[in-house]
Amino acid sequence: ELSPGAAPLLDKHAFNVVYLDRVEHTAGTTYLSGEPVPVDIVMGNQLLDEVLTHGAYSYLVSSHVIEHVPDFIRFFLSARAVLRVGGKIVMYVPDRRYTFDFPRRDSTLEDIRQAHELALRAPTRDMVFDYHLNCDFDARAEDIWAGTYVMHRSHTLEEASHIAASADLGTTDVHCFTFTP
Repeated sequence: ELSPGAAPLLDKHAFNVVYLDRVEHTAGTTYLSGEPVPVDIVMGNQLLDEVLTHGAYSYLVSSHVIEHVPDFIRFFLSARAVLRVGGKIVMYVPDRRYTFDFPRRDSTLEDIRQAHELALRAPTRDMVFDYHLNCDFDARAEDIWAGTYVMHRSHTLEEASHIAASADLGTTDVHCFTFTP
């Protein structure tokens, strides 16, 4: 399971599961709420097929992870390498229209193609800038659904520019892409 956070989809007591994350989250030092579960493999900016045995896994499970992956074409190619023949990828993907990504535009095939051509292992400064300029971190799905949501961006142009310019891209975590069904 990728990035299980504090609420894994698969409990280690019930399933033969390996937890992977880009970083090791510890209580109080993360954006996660609750007590993060210990991960078995800290990947950093490595790909799945660089840290897992090829052809060894029946399932790859994640919830709200793919939007953080800067080159998800490469992610799927890497996932294919570690899955057994007939293996499955099970993902929960957030709908931009009901998250803090609401003010952002949907990602395009061109965005995805360009990221893949660059073989990104970390978000670009443009991705970090777009995320911080166009997100509304106070957006609530209930308000959006009810039609009472009033959009406001969480950062000004100057703040977003500063955040993007000073970000350590190797450790920065943003939604690189946005999706709607």
